[in-house]
Amino acid sequence: MSMPQNFLRGGNCPDAAPKLIFNIAMADAISADDRLARQAMEAFRRSQRPDGLINADAPTVKSNVIPAFSIYYLLMVHDHMMYLGDKALVKRHLPAIDGILGFFDRNLSEQGLVGKSGGPIMRHRYWSFIDWAGVWDSGVPAATGKGSGSVTMESLLYLYGLQKAAELAEFAGRTDTAAEYRQRAGALSDAIRTHCFGQYQGTTLVQDGPGIEEYSVHCQVFAVLTGIVEPAEGKQMLEAVVWNPEVPQASVAFIFTCSARWNAAAGTKRQMTWGKYGARW
Repeated sequence: MSMPQNFLRGGNCPDAAPKLIFNIAMADAISADDRLARQAMEAFRRSQRPDGLINADAPTVKSNVIPAFSIYYLLMVHDHMMYLGDKALVKRHLPAIDGILGFFDRNLSEQGLVGKSGGPIMRHRYWSFIDWAGVWDSGVPAATGKGSGSVTMESLLYLYGLQKAAELAEFAGRTDTAAEYRQRAGALSDAIRTHCFGQYQGTTLVQDGPGIEEYSVHCQVFAVLTGIVEPAEGKQMLEAVVWNPEVPQASVAFIFTCSARWNAAAGTKRQMTWGKYGARW
């Protein structure tokens, strides 16, 4: 079985994540050989910078830092744990994961949200890429240029990362670390509920930025995944934005990465389609 070259060398983090799931599923079913998955995760781990973030693609000689992508690496380790339960591998990656979460913790705003960490590509220290939504400048929500500049999706990704990192730490026997991550996740959940909810056409939705009346499919998906809303409320939120031409829709890559987790959390399934306004559930 051949795998795409960018997965063989680590590659682009969100792109490698679903390929990792495929590889370890095949390894579990056919040969128990997960070396490709391990190699990809190791390449990202070794790319970690002094500030805690990893490079967006690895190995590479250039610097390309997208804060959100560091969380996707964390999720790759979590997916591997869920399939293969390798405690030694989890312990190897936990220090890097703690460094990633430390970056986000140090960059919390007075509101308790992840503060402005970057912006559109080539104009800021970091590229705050979320997804190739057609109306976003280089994949960055427009909220980054308004108000505090905080992007809610970065807070939601950090929250999701804390939740999954707590499970990793608990699996590795580090119960105190797991408890710390859950405490931080609880405080962040409260901050998102306090500062990032608004009304759109009679439905309560998560804003793209705190106090910014802009909305996207992405934030509603992660509101469900992180559990900051109940499944029934999450279903209403998604129904208000999916297929809505006024709201930025998710790309194929984003859908492919998140759809399985979203289906499990929301208790529903939608088929991925491609239309005038992009890829949708």
